[in-house]
Amino acid sequence: MPLLQIFYESIDEKADEIEEYFGKDDWQNYTIKVHALKSSARLIGAMGFGEEAQMLENAGKAGNLAYIHEHHEAFLAEYRSFKNPLAEVFVETEEEKPEADLDLLESVYEEICSAAEENDVDTLEAIFAEMEEYSIPDKEQNRWEQLKSAVEQEKYDDIANILN
Repeated sequence: MPLLQIFYESIDEKADEIEEYFGKDDWQNYTIKVHALKSSARLIGAMGFGEEAQMLENAGKAGNLAYIHEHHEAFLAEYRSFKNPLAEVFVETEEEKPEADLDLLESVYEEICSAAEENDVDTLEAIFAEMEEYSIPDKEQNRWEQLKSAVEQEKYDDIANILN
């Protein structure tokens, strides 16, 4: 289940990265990302999808751009199609949690910024663990997810930019 949850939570970000490399004709990074996705798909048991990723990876390594152009769109559509069924497993019912008000969020954002400046991983983890008790307002959801991602990836320098 933890591997499946990681797969679920990274769908949007990884699909966007693959789409970006495709749009830039950056076939080396495209191939690397598809390779990683192939491995993730196989780990969660999505063997058919993993096989499709393998075919795109092989095409990338061989420079077979015709194959990539022919299969890319359907591949990403299938990848993104995992989101809704997995959401039913992993999305908590937000109605049960109190919504974090803007005063609380401002205070939390200040704490996050301060902890990030000091590379204080323990404090950052504690902040995010505590905030699991709250639902994040829709208008702050994107920013919150970006902060969470930056902390998970230890990109502390990005946090100030996200908060500005």
